[in-house]
Amino acid sequence: MYNSGGESVDLELRLIADPGLSVESPEKLIVRGLRPGESRRVAWTLRASDSRIYGLRLEVSSKFLNASYTAKIPVFSRVLPDSALLEASGVIVSSLSGDIAVKLENYAVCFVKNPFGYGPIVVMVRKESKWIPVAVLTSHALLTRIIGRELVEKIYLIPGEVEVGDTQLKFTCVDVDSRGVGWVFESCWKLLNESIESEVNIRSSETSLVSHFSVTMYAGELSFGSSKDEALFPGLEWLVTGENSSSTLDIASPSNLRNAPHPLKVTVPLMAVRKNDVLVAILWNPRYLWDGSHNMVSPEFASPNWIEGQDNHMLRLFVPTVPDWVLENEDEAFKPYKLTPDKHLSISFIVYAANSDTVLDAVKERIRVYGLPKPVMPRSLVEELRVSMKAYLRSLWSPGKGWSHASGWKPQPYPGYALLLWLTSLVEENPSLR
Repeated sequence: MYNSGGESVDLELRLIADPGLSVESPEKLIVRGLRPGESRRVAWTLRASDSRIYGLRLEVSSKFLNASYTAKIPVFSRVLPDSALLEASGVIVSSLSGDIAVKLENYAVCFVKNPFGYGPIVVMVRKESKWIPVAVLTSHALLTRIIGRELVEKIYLIPGEVEVGDTQLKFTCVDVDSRGVGWVFESCWKLLNESIESEVNIRSSETSLVSHFSVTMYAGELSFGSSKDEALFPGLEWLVTGENSSSTLDIASPSNLRNAPHPLKVTVPLMAVRKNDVLVAILWNPRYLWDGSHNMVSPEFASPNWIEGQDNHMLRLFVPTVPDWVLENEDEAFKPYKLTPDKHLSISFIVYAANSDTVLDAVKERIRVYGLPKPVMPRSLVEELRVSMKAYLRSLWSPGKGWSHASGWKPQPYPGYALLLWLTSLVEENPSLR
């Protein structure tokens, strides 16, 4: 919990769970004297009687605030796919237990069939004759919606229906919020250019407020945990063994925080983690329109997962985005997105996994799939040479003395600068400039 206000506050917290999900620690907790800018960790221990989706309700009371937060969370009876699932041939494979997968030669995305739907999603890599787990998506997507002034609803979306094609899977479900409004969710997975691509999509039957819609992959879950040899978040993080993301190793606080940056700070749109000879990554296209109008989905990166306190690495894509709806290094909107029935929220990405000895293979894969950007040239080569030569003819030139190596330096007759002028004169067509 974090106090973003200007006064200390006492809070009363009460957690209420659906039947079958027992709260083994006290339901009610008192937090006293939470100072401005202070954060404290609050936790409950829960135990489920069976595998299904449970409802939770957290009631928060203080002299400043009365609010309720609800969540629908899954409890899985099975978290690993059937051992025989990936032995079958083909792109789309299934097992007698109901598990289903999109499979390439060396990696696969598996959907574990539980009583209430297809989840969790397990990313597997082939190691010689074995398939091993390297990452997990605990749900197809996470949605946070705002109901009125006092209720926040969070739901982990796990569809129960699937349409099977030759090279793709389409999962669907319908959820109803506390107002009785229906939400239609789709999760499509397909083979694209020898990679596995996904697109998740949510719509509401009535105008609704959304503060968060995301896809999260936990690299290392069911596998190497929070350890790593390398992790890459291009433009922001290139980590090795023992290093943590958003640390003060090379940037002082508070500038060290870069878990959910402005999307323009990301130089190559990917997040990747490597342990030993296993690499797992999530790649995306920043030009993708996540609501039909806006691009640049926001990434969130924690290696290890210090944000959620888990033994893994968090690679997340979310909308609405930084900075127009969400503050930098946060993931819940300060200005909730107004989702109307004629609009949708979508996230598109590629899951990549491989046997590799360098995290840079994720960069190569992204270039292979998406290509390199082709920006419009601001001017022709001849025009660029004319602009550049102004430095040697005006800015740095002192008649009778030569050129300054840089502005303010003593002029000297640098042969290298004279060579550049001579070479440019060979291609310049304007006699007065030549």
